[in-house]
Amino acid sequence: MKIIIEPDDGIKPVLDSIRRSRKFLYANFYMIDNKDILKTMQDLQKRGVDVRVIYDGRPYGEANVSGESNVIKDYGLNYKMAPKRFDSPGVFDHAKYFVSDKIAFIGTANASDASFTKNREYMYVTKDRRMRKALKSIFMADWNNTDDSKVRRTSQIVLSPGSERTICYLISKAKFIETEEMGDDPAVFAALKKRRRLKMILPSSVSAEDRQRLIELSKAGVRVRIMPVNTNYMHAKMIYGDRVFIGSENFSATSLNRNREVGIVFDDFIAKIRIRRSFRKDWKRSTRI
Repeated sequence: MKIIIEPDDGIKPVLDSIRRSRKFLYANFYMIDNKDILKTMQDLQKRGVDVRVIYDGRPYGEANVSGESNVIKDYGLNYKMAPKRFDSPGVFDHAKYFVSDKIAFIGTANASDASFTKNREYMYVTKDRRMRKALKSIFMADWNNTDDSKVRRTSQIVLSPGSERTICYLISKAKFIETEEMGDDPAVFAALKKRRRLKMILPSSVSAEDRQRLIELSKAGVRVRIMPVNTNYMHAKMIYGDRVFIGSENFSATSLNRNREVGIVFDDFIAKIRIRRSFRKDWKRSTRI
């Protein structure tokens, strides 16, 4: 397996991962409008690869405001909007993954330009056969709009709806966290309050409500910092402890209990070193709340 860290690594390793597909490529992205990614998928399809894309039709809470369907259609790709249970007011298909006959790819990044040029993002790439089977099963359940309760899974995949307990457990063992949102999930907030000396980095754009929660966490002993606007935008969702979590899950009740979200837990030594170095760099550049 390997870890891709953005914007440090750029888009090339992502495109290379897509190009490895020989039989199929199934992708589920909350947002997908990067032309390089779409063109690479188009090239695969022209070679006879079965390319399918699921995306959220209401990423900003309104019907197709991003025009993604038009963009995807322009490239001739086979696509569907997320099932209604994940594409209704207040609920989203927020996943960011793809799977092929060669690799599984799970991360924090949308398939958008900012993910590879401006944002702090983490992506996990593996050849593991069980992981590929599990992601394919999840994708096909959503593609066919069928019940996912019996889909093939592995202990490493963190799937929403239903990830709140796992996320709280990972927080209970965490040393540091990077996240885009503080969120409103009460169980997550309670778990964070117990982690004195835990380090957290969030973007400067956090809401007023989130800022109040972060101030309360600071009073409880959590070390909270904000990533300045003139550096990378903190879009990551990463929990670092004995094991590492990266994925699409935010710390909100909707994200953990209602959305389609996909994350991964791993303990690869080299990957942990890279993530730790990235966090240290971000910590030095961030400021106290």
